[in-house]
Amino acid sequence: MEIAPGIRRVGGCLLKVFLLEEAGEITVVDAGLPGHWKELAVELAAMGRSLDDVRALVLTHAHSDHVGFAERIRRERAVPVSVHADDAALARGETKQVRDEHGPGYAGWSLRALAGFAVFAISHGGLKVTPIAEVGTFIDGATLDVPGA
Repeated sequence: MEIAPGIRRVGGCLLKVFLLEEAGEITVVDAGLPGHWKELAVELAAMGRSLDDVRALVLTHAHSDHVGFAERIRRERAVPVSVHADDAALARGETKQVRDEHGPGYAGWSLRALAGFAVFAISHGGLKVTPIAEVGTFIDGATLDVPGA
């Protein structure tokens, strides 16, 4: 789905994966869950692009619902994956995700909403997220040398 010229969203559901296009090259922002892989190919095709046009994957953070297909695109397509330096160990699977006691958590979510998210996550491979073997890092305020910098 086109959000604005040069910016598209993969899938139309709870988790967001964005595509930034610049001069025919693509940066993927976040990798959703493993099941978003198929939706990625569909959205690229709708743009007249393919996985061959993807130059980078940038993760906003390394929670499991953001790193879904990251290792696959890195391994199979040699697409470099970058994440904030503070999340690199989590992205590589060296540390475990911990709940942020100051974050929003699931407060205010109904049981129905929680169940719906669980079904969605399971159906999109959320139980088998693979750590990323190699990640590049950046720090706050960095301008990345990727399409759509």
